[in-house]
Amino acid sequence: MEGNSTAGSFTPLQQFSVADLVVIVTYFSLNLAVGIWSSCRVNRNTVSGYFLAGRDMAWWPIGASLFASSEGSGLFIGLAGTGAAGGIAVTGFEWNATYALLALAWVFVPVYISSGIVTMPEYLQRRFGGERIRMYLSGLSLLLSIFTKISTDLYSGALFVQVCLGWNLYLSTVLMLLVTGLYTIAGGLVAVIYTDALQTLIMVLGAIVLAVKAFNAIGGYSNLEEAYLKAVPSKIVPNTTCHLPRADAMHLFRDPISGDLPWTGMTFGLSIMATWYWCTDQVIVQRSLSARSLSHAKAGSILASYLKMLPLFVIIMPGMISRVLFPGLMMQQGVTLGSAGLCCPSSAGVHQGVFSVQHPDTALPSGASSSLTDAVACVDPEECTRVCGAAVGCSNIAYPKLVVELMPSGLRGLMIAVMMAALMSSLTSIFNSSSTLFTMDIWRRMRPGASERELLMVGRAPAAGSSTSTSRLSPATWLLLSLPSSSWLSSGPALTSREPSGV
Repeated sequence: MEGNSTAGSFTPLQQFSVADLVVIVTYFSLNLAVGIWSSCRVNRNTVSGYFLAGRDMAWWPIGASLFASSEGSGLFIGLAGTGAAGGIAVTGFEWNATYALLALAWVFVPVYISSGIVTMPEYLQRRFGGERIRMYLSGLSLLLSIFTKISTDLYSGALFVQVCLGWNLYLSTVLMLLVTGLYTIAGGLVAVIYTDALQTLIMVLGAIVLAVKAFNAIGGYSNLEEAYLKAVPSKIVPNTTCHLPRADAMHLFRDPISGDLPWTGMTFGLSIMATWYWCTDQVIVQRSLSARSLSHAKAGSILASYLKMLPLFVIIMPGMISRVLFPGLMMQQGVTLGSAGLCCPSSAGVHQGVFSVQHPDTALPSGASSSLTDAVACVDPEECTRVCGAAVGCSNIAYPKLVVELMPSGLRGLMIAVMMAALMSSLTSIFNSSSTLFTMDIWRRMRPGASERELLMVGRAPAAGSSTSTSRLSPATWLLLSLPSSSWLSSGPALTSREPSGV
């Protein structure tokens, strides 16, 4: 699918300053310091200490880690892009998680803790007996990690770097893997959880700053719906309505027949998937199992539930604003967004079956770059390929474009750090949990007499030339999880929900 390829490189939208680089370096240094500090807090030489943080975690890092593990870069790109394309209904994926998280803490975790398990496949073995179900679920979980989690996170993180820095997509992907592989210090789950807490703080603060600037750019929340419904690209496909924003864009509950996200499915069907992810997925359950008591597990779930209410306001609505600011209109510097009437072509021509329409009354806020091309709202395959490298559309660049166009020097570096935090928090969580599955379920089946030291060696690999070791997957599992995911990138996949709480 050559037309969909996003592997090429293109010129970044803005040049990054020394202040941006200082912010990014400061973020990585702080992240490393937190990882080193947290790795010294527990005994890492036992299976429980390494894979379950010694079962001594407090509620606040657990809640932050639950949020950060699910709110990866794929959700920043995907939620904002889906908001730009279809409105706020996708919020249902996020808000549905609040009920599932409460069910996790009050219904499922008490059973898991009383069972004394480390992994979910282990619980099923104890509940139903037999080794086959444990091996089957472990293998299935690793495959799902490849095709529903790692691939979208790698793609979205690399896409953000490509848009902001102009790097080749595959180069960005390799760097994502290398940085993530070296990122978690040999503290096991405890290092992942505490660094997740730091990254949650950075993500929330950075996203709030960008959301405030985005709302200011359109004159406040009261103008969002009207402005969004007028955000159409300059080039449209004749005899279609794909270029028009949805009339029900501001509706959370949509028609069960004609809606793109019918309320029946969002209410009833999604609850089943949300229960599977939030109550039985190894990444999530492993954090709750690390709590020092059931009360801390419950408090962590409550904190995560509140945090899951934020994406509507700090990710989805800014994505809609990105379509308003960069739909493909005549953009000029130094003026604020106008209040034009419904877009009507003042002039139109035909270019390879695509009408070109100019909208002179709408312009960008002061500081935004001038452009005559379609951007977030493009529908012409040729135009979309030129703008973002994907013929199917460019809604996935909604969030990165807001960052590079609206954020001043220094704050652009902060948002780069936000996206890196989102990417690494989700990837390291997946890698850590996958390592737990591989070690405790598959390796112990292959070597029933394996000692605790052997299990710890399988779960982590020493850093070359260093007295400390990095907490990552065994080499075999690294290859199993990383290489197949990279092969998905050439088609530029649309970022859909890698977990039922977000897109």
